[in-house]
Parts: sequence; C-alpha cells; structure tokens
Amino acid sequence: MENTPGQTTVPPAGLNFNRFTEDSLLRHAQFVVEQVESYDEAGDSDEPPVLITPCMRDLIKLAGVTLGKRRAVRRQAIRHPTRIDKDKGPTKATTTKLVYLIFDTFFSEQIEKDEREEDKENATKRRRCGVCEVCQQPECGKCKACQNMVKFGGSGRSKQACLQRRCPNLAVREADEDEEVDDNIPEVPSPKKMLQGRKKKQNKSRISWVGEPVK
Repeated sequence: MENTPGQTTVPPAGLNFNRFTEDSLLRHAQFVVEQVESYDEAGDSDEPPVLITPCMRDLIKLAGVTLGKRRAVRRQAIRHPTRIDKDKGPTKATTTKLVYLIFDTFFSEQIEKDEREEDKENATKRRRCGVCEVCQQPECGKCKACQNMVKFGGSGRSKQACLQRRCPNLAVREADEDEEVDDNIPEVPSPKKMLQGRKKKQNKSRISWVGEPVK
C-alpha cells in the first residue's frame, strides 16, 4: 500500500524498539531517511527541511543512503517514457579540417575566453545532481515558485526552482559547504568582552615600597 506524505508507515520487519542500537539505525537508515523526506514534503515551504540537519547528514554519509529513492518507487508504476531533450541529443553538425583551422587561428582568443567564463560559471554555480527522481520530474506549475515563472504567466523575478523539484542531494551538499564556511570564520570577541579586558588592564595597580627598607 502506497503512503502519501504525513501518513503512518509500517516500520521494516525485524526492528526491535526495545533495543534500538547504532547498528540498527545504520541498517534501517534508508527507511529513516525516506520518512524524513516524506515529512519534509508535507511541511510548509518556509520551514527548514529536517533532511539537512547535522544528524541527518551524518546518517546519510555513514550509511550511504540514496536520496530521492522513495519518490522513485512511488512513481515507478506511472513513469513516463524517457524524454530526450533536443538540445542534449547528438548533433549532426560537422566541420571540415580547413574550417576548424580557420576558427582555431583567427578566433582562438574568443574561444579560450568563452571556455574560461563557462568554467568560472560552473565553478560558482551550485548545480542539482540531475540523477535523482526529484530532479527528473517536471515542474508542477502550481506552487509559488512555478507561478512566478514566465512559462506559467509569472514575472520571473524570484528565480526559484519548483518546490517539488528541490534536489535533496544539492540541499545536503549546500548545508555541508555552509557549515565548513562557518567553521573557517574566526571568532570575533564581543564589544562587552573587549571592554572588560580594557578595564582589567586599567585596574592593575603598581605597588612600590615607600621610604627606607626596614631591616
């Protein structure tokens, strides 16, 4: 029986709740992650997903969990034939050796510039995995992000992806990268601590002996 987000799901067989160990958690990590994905699907768009919390990210790494698998199983029965994108298919365009040499000679700087810009854009832009079921499904056309898209009659200002196509692998990777950036930022003392440190320096008294020493 297929479950929609938010419904009760029967736990896998052999799971002993009286003695739930780390080994049990790793063994059933796929089930746990799928339930968290289902919970995030049912949540509001402004709620931070549970999937990107540190404990869930550690579980995904340790157990090697495949993200998006729950949706793949659920949609397998109604899966449409694989769609071939026209712009990604093999091209029939060919060039002779003479044309290639002319372009390579007269437009080498422009070609190198375009390649550098493309490499720079790919390095800075965070890309979805393109493999999981979430990435492969089309836009729903109903969520706030889709309604803002030009293709659905919106203004196109928000530049947000469809809420149903938010890649879980990308979300986890972004959370890891953001955590690494936070770890590399040096801790700056607060103004209150700096003021306390100055007061301590100012309050240091200089003690000296007055008069002749007593023998």
